[in-house]
Amino acid sequence: MIIRTISLLAAIAASIAPALADDITPSKLQLSESTLKDIKCLYVAIAEMESAEPMQKEAGMMANFYWLGKIAAVDPSLTGVEEILITDTMQIQGASFKREAVRCGTEMKTMGKRENELGSNMVARGKRLEQTQ
Repeated sequence: MIIRTISLLAAIAASIAPALADDITPSKLQLSESTLKDIKCLYVAIAEMESAEPMQKEAGMMANFYWLGKIAAVDPSLTGVEEILITDTMQIQGASFKREAVRCGTEMKTMGKRENELGSNMVARGKRLEQTQ
């Protein structure tokens, strides 16, 4: 099931990215270490989307959008993302997968807190504006 989801993501990425040469490898892509870590998080999110548990599946879908958006913000063409998803991330299993999930989850929690703060600030600003009208 994960392979099918990765294949679907690869097809989407390929439709908006330039064609990749057959000999492209992650080392030739010259992606930053940060982007490579984000691609691993995208893989974790895709795996979570395959869960039979509805809340975990929903969390995976939200995480998928976050990580894909973050990667696309750095490289809108998504060049090489599918190559790395298919080759490198397939090696993330067991304890390595759990470590990546914790690392990625920590960033997601931090961003969630920041989003909540932003929302609270916007509500407070809206109330102040209402009072001045």
